[in-house]
Amino acid sequence: MTIYGIGRAIVDYYVEGRFDDGFLEQAFGQLPENQLPSPTGRPIHVEGAAFSFVLNQISTLDGYKILKETGGTCVNILKTIETIAPQVDCFFTGTV
Repeated sequence: MTIYGIGRAIVDYYVEGRFDDGFLEQAFGQLPENQLPSPTGRPIHVEGAAFSFVLNQISTLDGYKILKETGGTCVNILKTIETIAPQVDCFFTGTV
């Protein structure tokens, strides 16, 4: 069987490390007030220049590593299918 997905590919970022109560303050501490994420709910949504700033801040923290993975609903579904059913060929075409 072959499954072919079409969509918009995005990149998901994950932070690997032990989070403590000071992690968000360290990562977001220097952002201008109007770019700070809402303190309620997770995941935290950050856009544009603030997103780049936060990634840079996290990359400078000791003990944390940023993992970068392809993402998006279609890609995630295809990756899951390929993982649980390796006999299925999955392909994806998309834009970034």
